[in-house]
Amino acid sequence: MSMQQTSRPRIVAYRIAGIIASILGYFIDFIFGLTLIFGNPLGGVGTIIVLLIFIAIGTWLIIYGIKTKRKIIRFKKYVNIISLENETSLENIANACSQSIDFVIKDLEVMIAQKFFTNAYIDRDTNEIVLERKNNSEVSNNIIAKTEVVESKVVTCKNCGASNNITIGTVAECEFCGSVLNS
Repeated sequence: MSMQQTSRPRIVAYRIAGIIASILGYFIDFIFGLTLIFGNPLGGVGTIIVLLIFIAIGTWLIIYGIKTKRKIIRFKKYVNIISLENETSLENIANACSQSIDFVIKDLEVMIAQKFFTNAYIDRDTNEIVLERKNNSEVSNNIIAKTEVVESKVVTCKNCGASNNITIGTVAECEFCGSVLNS
């Protein structure tokens, strides 16, 4: 495996942060909501304001957790469109997702910045997402191809669900998320 960091740890950490935020948010809203409803009415306006602030924080954490879950679902959908349908046109990706092209561009740019996609960028001139290929694997595949007949197979990435064509008996990285693939 190369020294380059794959996206799998990023996605897992992002998912865990979303789950923790949701659980914490529900817990805060439950505790402080019950305190607000059944608490001592002599606490005064200051107490009520503090309770409402904590309820607002809990609600924000719940919303953050929901948005995190939705972003991961959209990431997996993008990967499936790009890998299975071999689609890189942002307009076609947006149509397949029933989203506006501006939303998809911003969403993909954020995911690229957060390292969900490794070796990817948005080409504004062609309006496509570009996934750079690894030169090392191309060189080693060319050397193998010159010396013997190379057999390859399609392997589905366990992390993002993308289909990758790899040489049998080798270890490779997913073109989309950088996770390790075994043939």
